[in-house]
Amino acid sequence: MTANGIIASGNNDLFLSNGKSGDRVSSVFTSDVFDPSKSGLNYVSSSVYQNFNYLEVPFMVRYKVIDKTLGMNVMGGISYNQLLNNSAYAVADGNRYFIGNTEGMYPITLSSSLGIGMEYNLSKKLSLNLEPTFRYYFTPMSGQGGSSLHPFTFGVFSGFSYKF
Repeated sequence: MTANGIIASGNNDLFLSNGKSGDRVSSVFTSDVFDPSKSGLNYVSSSVYQNFNYLEVPFMVRYKVIDKTLGMNVMGGISYNQLLNNSAYAVADGNRYFIGNTEGMYPITLSSSLGIGMEYNLSKKLSLNLEPTFRYYFTPMSGQGGSSLHPFTFGVFSGFSYKF
């Protein structure tokens, strides 16, 4: 069990143990049925990584507060996020080993964004942008074990914009 849910493995050649009491990761074989030390398998010390890929469709509103050579705007909105990939893996000796996926992840989440944008006009059509943005997820990422994980991020986005 992780903060996001239980990692379930469908790999029959894999036995996972967290070395502590309680099962954080489930596998096909359990310690009461299978003892890896008696079968000649070597323990590999590694961390389990979870990878979640989402397609985000944002609905943003931007309001220009200052409209000069150095402009400033305020922006905010919500985003619809669709889960595209859910995988768990371990890395040992530079190799990446697929373990399985995290059960109970919600396929759809909603997030909000709030930011302040600064825009420097290089010409009438070209400008340089810098946008510090805070994003918060309204809906939890999973429903496993009563998890109420609501991630948030802070990012600084930059780039050029061209006005047609």
